[in-house]
Amino acid sequence: MTESYTFTEFVTDLEIGHEIEFFYKDRRYAITRSRNGIVFSEYNGRDHVYQTVDEVLKDVSILGQKLENVWSGVVIHSIF
Repeated sequence: MTESYTFTEFVTDLEIGHEIEFFYKDRRYAITRSRNGIVFSEYNGRDHVYQTVDEVLKDVSILGQKLENVWSGVVIHSIF
């Protein structure tokens, strides 16, 4: 699905309030909303809370790489 769902579309979806669950290298991740902000989490791992989409894009890394740099290997599980 990643080929048809671009990183730009993903950013737009985050900006309008969508949430996403995805896999990267057999690990499951989610970006969701809470009262405290935007939550990035790795299942069975720690959650990180950000106040803006820009902070998510700037600060989130997966296996030492920025989200945009690993996007081609992301497999979308769900967008809601």
